[in-house]
Amino acid sequence: MTEEFIELNRDFCPISKWDEVERVEDFQMRMALGLSSMVHWDDLLKEPRIIILAKAGAGKTDEIKNITKQIRAKGKQAFFLRLEYLKDDFELAFEGAPYGEFSEPS
Repeated sequence: MTEEFIELNRDFCPISKWDEVERVEDFQMRMALGLSSMVHWDDLLKEPRIIILAKAGAGKTDEIKNITKQIRAKGKQAFFLRLEYLKDDFELAFEGAPYGEFSEPS
C-alpha cells in the first residue's frame, strides 16, 4: 500500500541570517504591519539552495520528496538525498532517482 501525499500548500517564513532569527510573535507583528511576508514553494524553487527547518515530525521529508517528484514530472532535474548517507556512501544517499543521473552532464 502506498501512502498518498496530502498537499498542504504550506507557507514558509524566510530567515536570511542566523542573527536575524526572531520570536514568532515578533515575526507575526512584522507581518501584520506589512514588513515581512511568507514565501511558498514557487518562491523557494527560484533559489539555488534552501534549508527547511522545522520540528521533528512536521513533514519535511514527505514535503521535499513530493516537490522533487513534481519537478521530475515536469522533465527537470531534481534529487532527494538522505543526509544520513552522505558521509559514508554518497551514491546510496539518492532516493527516487539514480546517482548516475545526477553525475551525468545536463
